[in-house]
Amino acid sequence: MACAMGAMSLASCSEESSTPDADGGGDGTIEVPLAQVAKPKPNPWLAQEEYSITHFNSAQTDAFSYAVKDGTFNIDLAKCQMTWSGPVNLMTLASTSPNYMWGMSSDRVSYLDISDGKLERVAEAGLPGITMKTQEQLTSMTAEHATYDELSKTVTDILGPMPQMSMANGNYVLCDKDNYAYTNAGQVMARYRLANPNNPKDGIVLDHQIRLTNFTFNSFTLVGATMTYDGHLIVAAQNGILVLNRALTTIEDSYALPSDQVLTNSISIDENGGVYVASNSRGRRKCQHNVTTNAETYLQGRQNLYLSGRWCMASLLRRWPDGSMYQTRVRDRFNPHTYGLWPGRGQTRSYYRWLQAYETGSILA
Repeated sequence: MACAMGAMSLASCSEESSTPDADGGGDGTIEVPLAQVAKPKPNPWLAQEEYSITHFNSAQTDAFSYAVKDGTFNIDLAKCQMTWSGPVNLMTLASTSPNYMWGMSSDRVSYLDISDGKLERVAEAGLPGITMKTQEQLTSMTAEHATYDELSKTVTDILGPMPQMSMANGNYVLCDKDNYAYTNAGQVMARYRLANPNNPKDGIVLDHQIRLTNFTFNSFTLVGATMTYDGHLIVAAQNGILVLNRALTTIEDSYALPSDQVLTNSISIDENGGVYVASNSRGRRKCQHNVTTNAETYLQGRQNLYLSGRWCMASLLRRWPDGSMYQTRVRDRFNPHTYGLWPGRGQTRSYYRWLQAYETGSILA
């Protein structure tokens, strides 16, 4: 029940409001945070180094630099400060101010005052074409139901005949250096801003939106969004990738995946113009794609290979500052006769692990 409520609302509790179980406390082991082991270069076009994008940073590592207390804790969510939205609240974005965060959910965009340890919504705006849900509606979906049919009726009455589509909104979000918040709603990308940056209580404005339906290669939905290190928005759909300008007024370039491939999750980038995408196979063959961006031609695609049951990159395209291309190959450490990427936990996380090794020369062929 607590997990379900967490999906419907944003809650904040201080350290004093949680106490460890008697049998908790951990084993005292000190581990180095992953964020310190493999930390991407800060993206100057994001509001903050961490938390300004889904999956926390441009490399999509899901790692953060803050220590977490070891132990088992009991928290009463009913006693925590809370705001209601959803039913999905995937990411709370760091804004350009340490006192505020953007609350991104499947039905709205909120601006949250987090100063002095509080969590207070000071403004909100609905996503394009989506009605904001009431607290009563959200709590009714997490209440006890006698039968599955009863639960199904409650959910579909609120979310519509395809409630799973609610999970496709507000997932791929980011906040840029000028405090614009970007989010997805179906096949629409939208950009929000404060009506008055000096007084957030004056409200949130839908600054611009762009419908991408005719440009996503017959994709059903959007599956990722990120900001490049030179300030262009990369949007991933199931069947390809688009490059947009930051104002959401122009589609600058696109890249279609092979017809037997489909994207289902986010994308990773590096500071050298690389865009890394892992696709699922509609059949047996799997691909990993490296797409190189630059100021003239934003997307240069090269299909990669699936070898010996491992993610393997046959070549990595890089672009020298003068615009010329060169290729490098890396060896699969499990098989010296093949070249590529070794597997890791999570696709985009694997890319960054591979990039770290590549940059240090530890897996150069």
